Amino acid sequence: MVRRVYETYTRQGLSINAMARMLNEHDIPTRTETARWERSTVWGLLRNPAYQGRACFGKTEIRPRQGITRPLRQRQGLATRNSANHERPRPDWIEIAVPALISEETFALAQEQLEQNKPHSPRRTIEPSLLQGMLVCEGCGYALYRTSTPTAARNLQAAVCDNSPVGQDHLEAVVGKEGLRLLEDPGVIQEELNRRLEAAGKADPLKQRDDYYAGTTPG
Repeated sequence: MVRRVYETYTRQGLSINAMARMLNEHDIPTRTETARWERSTVWGLLRNPAYQGRACFGKTEIRPRQGITRPLRQRQGLATRNSANHERPRPDWIEIAVPALISEETFALAQEQLEQNKPHSPRRTIEPSLLQGMLVCEGCGYALYRTSTPTAARNLQAAVCDNSPVGQDHLEAVVGKEGLRLLEDPGVIQEELNRRLEAAGKADPLKQRDDYYAGTTPG
């Protein structure tokens, strides 16, 4: 299966999304044999040097979380665990020789193809948009991202946000109209600023920690 993925990508020119669909359509199981093939799974397979005979360990490390995520902050919650998957410097990796499934030439060709395909990624947004980095989904709390292709419906076992995509032109028109309304009534802006400052004060992890210890300290 690994050889087939590399052969298809480097010689037939299929995109990673197309390869994921092909693997699912042929009922080829993933390593866990329970999940569907996703773009990220195929991408990780194509970048794994173990398939050319060099397995690398110690590539990432767990570090203390620097802050809370946006969904947690909106729920006024605190992070309960450290963040993971921070990449370590390449010289710190531990390399071990393993049986190769593909040649070094095929692996190098796949890396070259991945680099060439970066500009064509549907999630790559070189041209900035008016609302880029500013929109948040009210349902799941995560930031919205722009894509140049329609988002296909997926049948996943894990829970995902069920909100539908919305056109960029429509969003910009709605936000633009609302922005003009706010400019005509500065009092609305001040009211919103006060509300957010109050919410930020209640959600501040340091303040919650201080309040907790202040309430549990004897005397």
